Amino acid sequence: MASRSGGDVIPFIRYAMQGFVDGLRDQINVVRDQQIDVAWINFVHGAFHGAHGPTTDRRRDLVLQMSAPAHRANFLAIDQIPLISPRLAKLYATKSSKTLRRDLNELVRMGLVRRDSDGRFKVAIEIMSAFLPARSTPVMPRPTVRQG
Repeated sequence: MASRSGGDVIPFIRYAMQGFVDGLRDQINVVRDQQIDVAWINFVHGAFHGAHGPTTDRRRDLVLQMSAPAHRANFLAIDQIPLISPRLAKLYATKSSKTLRRDLNELVRMGLVRRDSDGRFKVAIEIMSAFLPARSTPVMPRPTVRQG
């Protein structure tokens, strides 16, 4: 490009800088997603106030397994939930569907899970965005070209 423009390297520098800025934005998004994940896990553990026991541990595992990136974006039907991980399949293999429903209802009451109008469930991880700094997209000024 520089050779075709008579030696003007400014278009190439713009191209290279845009690639650099795009890469930085991608990395910022990765870090932000990791911050949300860590904040959510801590929030979930805090919501249980350090309590332990079979029911409490199962409910905590349920919400954390539902929080996996592959599952947290969509509402899930109750019969899909035990199938999202081997851990949940094992936890609920000997339990009735009423136990799963009770666990989900308690997680809804705690504000960790949301239920839609069709009775499907998803984690309420979006509440973590309230704890992160606001996103801003800085505008890169275009380089000025000096004339002669």
